Amino acid sequence: MAIQQSWKRVLGLFSRAFFLTAQRLLDVIAIYLHLEYIGEAWEILPLALGLASTTALMAVTMRAHWSGLRHHRPHGTPTAVFTSVLQIAPLWEMLDKVCSSGQPRLGRHRIISGDGAESAEEPLLPLTARPPGSSPPKGSPGENAMRGVRKLSIANVPQAVLSLWFHIGKLITSSGALVTPQHPWRLSCAFLAGFFSLSFGIADFVLYIWVDDAFVR
Repeated sequence: MAIQQSWKRVLGLFSRAFFLTAQRLLDVIAIYLHLEYIGEAWEILPLALGLASTTALMAVTMRAHWSGLRHHRPHGTPTAVFTSVLQIAPLWEMLDKVCSSGQPRLGRHRIISGDGAESAEEPLLPLTARPPGSSPPKGSPGENAMRGVRKLSIANVPQAVLSLWFHIGKLITSSGALVTPQHPWRLSCAFLAGFFSLSFGIADFVLYIWVDDAFVR
């Protein structure tokens, strides 16, 4: 079902970008509130160092990854640094792939493969026209649309672990006793975002390293 596959892939892009961005923004809020109202910097140091290091890693990843809005040239250093520092790099990468190729097509059309056989399956977010002489990105169209968010998801795994560790520590003391958090809704959202970010990161690592591209697409 070409239509279902297209929308499922867009949902995959959106879900990863949403949870990664939400987790990282909530980590920034947690660091700020901890320093503002508690003041013990050593407790927040691992989370802050993890956020800084993964921000730099995301900037390096984004800088060299291809951009649909830039006609398949790299995002470039200014865009990579700006979006990574603002913690919206996953969201920007998702919007770049969706906006550069339009919404998923709702129709079915004939695709002739190399051996002359016809296929009704439609790839996700067809790549826009490339400048003459440029080489197309490797992999299927679906994998190319997902690859950037997957890279950012993998780069975010250490921060997702630190985020879960920090926010679970707000519920359980060193002695193992449960405590009532001051901001239960924020803590719940941070835990949920961290859990899904870590799950996506582990799954993306497995898919990116071991699974054949025909399956990923």
